[in-house]
Amino acid sequence: MAPLSLAHTIEVIFDRTHVSRMWSWKSVNGISGHVDLNASPQVSIHCVEGLRLRRVFRAFMGLYGCKPTTPVIIKVAFTEDKRSLLQREENVYNQYLKDLQGSFIPKCYGLFEGSFGGQKITCLVLEYCSPENIRPVDYSRQVMTAINKIHQAGIVHQDIVHKSKHILTTSDGVRIIDFATAQSHKCPTMPLAFVREVRHCEELVSLEYECGFSDDTNVDGIHQRAPGPSPLPDGGLHSRFGLKPSYQKLYPELSRSHRHAHF
Repeated sequence: MAPLSLAHTIEVIFDRTHVSRMWSWKSVNGISGHVDLNASPQVSIHCVEGLRLRRVFRAFMGLYGCKPTTPVIIKVAFTEDKRSLLQREENVYNQYLKDLQGSFIPKCYGLFEGSFGGQKITCLVLEYCSPENIRPVDYSRQVMTAINKIHQAGIVHQDIVHKSKHILTTSDGVRIIDFATAQSHKCPTMPLAFVREVRHCEELVSLEYECGFSDDTNVDGIHQRAPGPSPLPDGGLHSRFGLKPSYQKLYPELSRSHRHAHF
């Protein structure tokens, strides 16, 4: 199936009686392309479960007229303030974190706009990340790797510390989600466990402590932290405790300069 991001017109089926046709947000707002209001949808999305007060839906998408088989998450907004958050999130996904999609963050298929029950509706379509359990040590390493990659791209999440719901574990590794409040960021230093300096990045340092990378216990040459109760909920998310590896071995790419994203 062609990438949804190439589609200009989609159909979202919320249930048997609520169907909305939507168009690419960029084309609707004159940023790119031309809006053909009479064009047939190129992609159809069938919602199967409403989440978060029915503002987030689990769904399947496919070519229009065909059985939808690709699992996705759609986030919808009806007010201007919520709409602006979706616009900002799509911008972060597709302008600054595009190279990380499918590996450290979900794929973003696009932002669309239409009407629903006489109201303007905006819809962000994202990859659905099926939850899987992973080993605690892998979880901790992958979380820190993902956040470092995001910081290197010039973005700080701002809502990741103590928010395990924004960290998903899948069969392909950790995915960081929900960039509605993300900001441009020039990371001031390497992680505290790698280079101990006065200047530091608050988000990285906080995650180091949460993931167990902040003490210097060494057993048989392997840094580790004693297991403790997991603060994470069930449903695919694993505990935060685990082995503490060497940053020099895990993150050799941290010596690269960070890009500063501009909104």
